Amino acid sequence: MRVRAHLLAVAIVLVSSIQASASYIVDILGESNGGGMSSLIEVSPGDSFSGFVNLSAASATQSDSTVIRLVFDNSGLTFDANWFEWSSPYTTGGIDDFSVPSSTENGMIDVNTFFDNSAPTDIDIRFENLTDNFGDFFTTGTLITFELTVPASALPGSSYMISPAPDTFTDGASFVDAVAGDSLTVNVIPEPATFVTLCVLSLAVFTRRER
Repeated sequence: MRVRAHLLAVAIVLVSSIQASASYIVDILGESNGGGMSSLIEVSPGDSFSGFVNLSAASATQSDSTVIRLVFDNSGLTFDANWFEWSSPYTTGGIDDFSVPSSTENGMIDVNTFFDNSAPTDIDIRFENLTDNFGDFFTTGTLITFELTVPASALPGSSYMISPAPDTFTDGASFVDAVAGDSLTVNVIPEPATFVTLCVLSLAVFTRRER
């Protein structure tokens, strides 16, 4: 009986070791015109912006593989070749980078960009990668940097929201819990030249009325 009890205890420890060992918070942040990282940015039609998939944790946390989707509330944002880059020790475009679309592709993000059986109507993309060398781990900070462009036809006052949908993180044989944090909102604003023109026209109308 003692031997069985001992084996049972060992089995419980082994099972526990492959369960969640830590927890990530996944935030999507953006930056435009050198304004610094924020969950709310403003971009003019036809302009590009930088986005960041950031991982934070309350305690020391690490992972050696990741699967995460970014979900968009609207179609239309576009991407060019070399549109994203993984942080070390992950390799962008390597044999372990299974991201969809790949870093070398270009196109527009819509419902057909990536198809997920569990969410077939989502407008989404998927980032998936493994560290190249055994024993290499990512801890916290910016996991992925990406660049997208607001279509020139986008109307000022419209917006795009990009939300994190964490799937699977692992640390060796252990799973790492991950929860969605901040989403990124991209507000479309008038081009600077258009804004100045509107101000000049408004001033001209006001001056005429004063006369």
